[in-house]
Formats: sequence, C-alpha cells, structure tokens
Amino acid sequence: MNPEHRALVERHLVGPRSRVIRPAGVHRGKSRGRTSNPQYAIVDDASYCRLRGEEGIRARLVVDFGFPLRGRWRVQVLRSSGTPLSVSAAEALRFLDAPPGAANGGEAPGGAPGAQVFTPPKEEAALIQARETSTFRYLAISTGGEGWADIRMVDAQVEGEIMTPADFSGAFFCDDEELTRAWYAGAYTAALCLRDVPGGVTGRSVLSATSRGDRPPRAAEALAAMETLFAVSARRDVVRDLLVSLEETLRERGDRPGAGGGSGAGAPHGEDDEDSLWWVVAAANYCHETGDAAFLDRALPAAEELTHRCMARVGPGGLYVAGAPWRRAWSPGRRRVGAVTFANALLIWALRSLASMCLWAWQEERWASIRAVARNLARAVNERLWDDDAGAYVESDADRARHPLDANIFCPMLDVSLPLHAERALSYVRRTMRTSYGTLSEDGDDAGAEAGAGRVWPFLNSFEAMARFRAGASEEAFDVIGCCWRNMLRRDPQFTFWEWVGPDGGPEDASTACAGAAAAGVTMLLSDEVLGVTPLAPAYEEVLVRPRPGWLARCEGTRGTVRGPVEVHFEADEEGGASVVRVRAPRGVKCSVDPTGILEGREAEVALFVVGDDGERVALHTHEIRAGGAKLIPIEAGPEARLEIRYRDE
Repeated sequence: MNPEHRALVERHLVGPRSRVIRPAGVHRGKSRGRTSNPQYAIVDDASYCRLRGEEGIRARLVVDFGFPLRGRWRVQVLRSSGTPLSVSAAEALRFLDAPPGAANGGEAPGGAPGAQVFTPPKEEAALIQARETSTFRYLAISTGGEGWADIRMVDAQVEGEIMTPADFSGAFFCDDEELTRAWYAGAYTAALCLRDVPGGVTGRSVLSATSRGDRPPRAAEALAAMETLFAVSARRDVVRDLLVSLEETLRERGDRPGAGGGSGAGAPHGEDDEDSLWWVVAAANYCHETGDAAFLDRALPAAEELTHRCMARVGPGGLYVAGAPWRRAWSPGRRRVGAVTFANALLIWALRSLASMCLWAWQEERWASIRAVARNLARAVNERLWDDDAGAYVESDADRARHPLDANIFCPMLDVSLPLHAERALSYVRRTMRTSYGTLSEDGDDAGAEAGAGRVWPFLNSFEAMARFRAGASEEAFDVIGCCWRNMLRRDPQFTFWEWVGPDGGPEDASTACAGAAAAGVTMLLSDEVLGVTPLAPAYEEVLVRPRPGWLARCEGTRGTVRGPVEVHFEADEEGGASVVRVRAPRGVKCSVDPTGILEGREAEVALFVVGDDGERVALHTHEIRAGGAKLIPIEAGPEARLEIRYRDE
C-alpha cells in the first residue's frame, strides 16, 4: 500500500490501540442520583468519583469507551460504606435500561440482564473485575440503595484482534465521509469477530459468527465474512481454516455421502443442504481469490459430492426439492416447502462454482457439462417460479402468494433471470420491501405477521446491493447502502454493524449482537463493486477494474491481492463533462479497465496514458465508446495507467 493510503488508514482506523484502555467519557444523560465528580473515574490520577445512594434513590455512573470493544472491564473502588455495587456492560445504551436481570443467583439492583453484583469491603480498596469476556461500549456502575462508594478508576482489558495500519492490505476513501467511515466500521466489525486460536498459537485466529464468540459461523456467514476479510487484510489463513472446519462439520453431521448416518446421504434436511451449497460457493471463491492449489485438491471432491446429492433431488419438473422443509434465519416463523426459488438459485450458484473449480483443475469436459446442468435448472426456475402478474419470483411452487427478498435478489444477481425479469424483480423489491433502515426479507402483509418480522438483515442487503450494481443501477445500490449501513452508523453503538436491524431501525434487544461477521458486507461492496477490482483468473493472474462510482465525485483505494496491491483512483470534474481513472496493478498481472460503470450508457472518448515515476504522461491509445456500448481497455501492469474520459454531448 502506498504511503498516502497508509496515512489515511491511520486516520480512519476504528478500535483500541492498546490492550488496556480507559473510557473516552462519562454519559451524563444516563448517570443519575448523587454522583460527584464523575469525570474523575476516567482519568489516571489520585482523584475519585463518589456515588451516593439515598433511600429509594440509586446512584449510577455510566462511562463510554467510545466504541464497542471485546474484553473484560475493571472497576477500582478506593473505599466504600459497604453498599452493594451493580456493574453492567452493554453494546448500546438502550440495553442498559433493560429490566433488571439475575446475577449471582439474585436480582441485580438496577442493572441490565447479566449485571454483576459485588459488595466491596467497608472502608477498604477493592478491584472489581468482569468474570467473563464480553462485547460492550458502555459500563454502568450503580449503588444498591443507601450508601456510598468512591470509584478510583475504570478501564478495560482488550482481548482479540487489535488492528494497526500495518494489518491492512486494503483501503477505501471517497468524498462522502460517511461512506468512508462505513468501510472502516465493516473492517472493525470483522476484527471483533476474530478470536485467538485455542491453545495460544501465536498469530493464528478463528472467526466467530458474532463478536460475542457464542457460536461458529454457518457457511453462508462464512462466505460473507471472508469477502470482508479479503477486502481488508491478507487473513487468508483464517478463511482456509474456517472452510476446513466447516467441511469437517458437514462430514460429522452426515451431510457428505458415505459419511455415515441415515440413508447413505446422511439423512439430510433442508438446512443441511443449504449449508452444503454455501460451502461449495465459499470454497470456490477462496480458490479464486488465493489460487491455493492444495486446498483445491481437497475441496473439489467434496464439492462434487455435495452438489451431486442435491442434484439427485431434482424432480420431473426440472426443479430441486430439498429433503425436508427449509427454514432460514430471515424467515424464522415459517418452513419453506416444495421447490423453493432461493434454494434453486443457490444450487445454480453452487453448480457454477463447482464448474469453475473443475476448470481450474483442467477438467474442461466436466466444466462444460456442469454449466449445462446449471443452465437447465435456470430455465426451469424462470418457467415455473416466475409470477408475471406480480413481476417477481414466488416463494416456491407450493407457495405462490409470497415473493420474498432472497428469491428476487439472488436470481438477478446470478443471471438466473431473463433480463426483463431481473429488472422487474428488483423493482418489485424496492417497491414492496424497502424501508428507511434497509430492505425487509418478506413482501406484503407477511412482512409483519411472523416472529422476527420487520427485521432487516444486512447479510441479505449486501446481495441486493450487489445485484443492483451488476444490473448497472449504481444509484439504487447506493440507496440500499444508505438505508441499511448509514442507518447503523448513525445509531448507537455507531462503529459496528449488527446481525439484524430491529423494526424501529435500531438494535432490537440485548439478544442482538451489535457486531455480526456477516453484517459487514458494505466493506466488500465498496472495494469490489465501487472500486470494481475483480479477479478474472485465480490468484489475480488476470484482473478487471470496473469502477461504479455512482454519484460519487471522487473515490480511491487499494485492493490487496496475493500478487500485490491494485490501486484505483476515480475523479470527476466539477462540470461533469470528464472523468479520470488511475490504476496501478502489480507487475506480471494482466489488467484491463472497463469504464462502462462510469459511463452509465453515455457516449465517450477514452484516452489512455502511462504515467512514469517522474509524473510524465505518455499517450498510448484513444478509444471511442458508443452509447450503451462496452469496452475492455488493456493496461500495462507496473506503471500507473491513466484513463481520461470525455463525455460526448447528448
């Protein structure tokens, strides 16, 4: 990464810079009762803050660490009257005001669920520490009633990843400061979900589904998280270890043929099929990103077995029907039956991913035959699962009344849809499911009729934005980003992205993890769709740069690859009559630039220059691009390539 980008990363970096940190401030609006000198609890000197509770009135001090962190809090009590103290930590302020919960076998006086209650020795110093690691931004310290306590110091011991500018192989900046912040908030969200490998292996981490570390990610979450990690840093070891672990889990659970259990195919059910298909897609994406030949040798046989099992359930109508009903996180109140549209789209994606792996393994005949199977399945989806009256894909052949988000974004994104179907499906989504805080997962009355209804899943919104970028609708994609991720940035706790967004646009309740590994897709979108850096061959042997800046007047960044950084800079002049794209790719990489995402159907003249280290420009070619036309412009790797775009008057 060049020094200028490294300095900008330093400026925008989110998160702790050391293992022990002090609060950034006191939240006076949430503190109450007789609290003297609250600011003294967060400074490192001999002063102290006194909490004094009176009859019927508890004193409370709330400190703010400035951003969510994962670790253990500590409170040093200088002396007290022996009154019980309740200490509760929360990711968002609204969680601190939740009803009291049980702690130490009893009620925590005035604390949030999970609050810890301590009775420090009378007139003696004491150090109160969290019993378990947790994720929090705020800490509330309350008296149990009458009595007082002098708080000498509050701090936190940080656990997990502490990212420095040196850890970044990617970067993003633009003239919209909030979008720039979103890229780094996504990077920090992913970092919060990394844990040290059990056993203390130095430099190795594992990925959890959330910052709470309460469960490993499922295969779909792993795919979303790995794309963020690739955009931010060179943590390919984390991704590889995760994919190996997931494959072993599938084997143990009996999802792999011959793995035992049930009827040869492991007595699978719908959710297992979905995990298997997501794993195939994630494994192919990893191979494409890294060119890891050893992993390809391992993954290809597993991917063939997993997709073959699902293809065995394709019925006479040409559609896949799962072994048992599907029930996804974003439709918790309902099981999906029949030939589910989303399930068939996911199978098509897995088949194409398998075909790509066969091609990389020099199995060209297998590649061609698998692609043909995927085309036949796509044809059946369009013939049997499209509702022309609604202009959208149905839930399944057994439920044609619903038109869910997943069916109507994955089919266009994967080019399963016919062109007109794709346009109409995305229009239907915008018309029936868009809210001010993102896109719902269900349409019509069903969006508010079931458990978990009214939620927005950033995981799904990532794919919706991707579908719109690839359909040439950049401004609509930016609208999705604005509704979903800007909303989270503007709400407490501000610096991370949540598993899901509640019906009021905020984190729903204390069960909502405010840092979800699959929720940081905006970082991937800004690097891979807005900057537009895409590998055309495994390990970036060949790269396509297709910027899609939308309404941005300037955006730039670095996309780290296994062959070195690819730098992209876009800038439009103030009058809008011209634009400049600068690209620098590693030597030995075949690189092309596609300006159609900038032109958006306009006619233009594109002049290509090479810029030397001394800044001197050397003209190479001029290209004429007609309205609505496309053009791949090869550039020389190593030196900076400069494309000057002048738009024709309409």
